[in-house]
Amino acid sequence: MEKIIITEGAFDCKLLTMVLPTDLLINTRIINAGGYSSSLSLARTFREEDFEKEKFVFLVVDADTTDQLKIKEKQAFINNYIGRFENFSLTVF
Repeated sequence: MEKIIITEGAFDCKLLTMVLPTDLLINTRIINAGGYSSSLSLARTFREEDFEKEKFVFLVVDADTTDQLKIKEKQAFINNYIGRFENFSLTVF
C-alpha cells in the first residue's frame, strides 16, 4: 500500500520527516505542493486519477487560526472541494 502525504510547504515536509517514525517513512512519499491552493489541487488530482489504486493520501494543511469554528469551516470547504473517499485523510493544524 503506497502512502502519500501532501503538505503546503518545505517546512511541513521537514517537520513530518522529523516526527514520523522511520519505518513509516520508508514507504511514504512526502510532497511539498508549494502552497495551500496547490496542496488542495494536488490532493484532488490524486483522488480523481488514483481512486482505484491502492494508495493512502494524507493532506496536511495549516488552519492558520485557533478558532474552532473557522477550523471546521475550513475542513468542510476542503471536504467539499476534494470530495470524500475511503483512502483519504485530512488533517488541519
